[in-house]
Amino acid sequence: MSIPGLGEIAASLGTATGFIALGVAYALSEMIEDTVAGIYLLRDPDFNVGDRLSTDAATGTVRAIELRKSRIDTDDGDMVIVANRSIESLWTHNLGSDE
Repeated sequence: MSIPGLGEIAASLGTATGFIALGVAYALSEMIEDTVAGIYLLRDPDFNVGDRLSTDAATGTVRAIELRKSRIDTDDGDMVIVANRSIESLWTHNLGSDE
């Protein structure tokens, strides 16, 4: 049993669904990347609250590590919220004179 035109409608809906899925995946890609990097940072024994670090975004002391972002207290007293994807691959641990 075949209804004329149903094949074209199904193909159009399939194509539209594919484009919507591609758009959603693109929109969520940074959030997924932040979450994966956050899991790595939370489990990394070398990255802890209270550590001093340098990234492209800020230099200072880690105040909090969350799943998608980390909070850094900068040397001039500001708090900067940085996406974990930008910390995970670029951070440098600054050892103080007392460590």
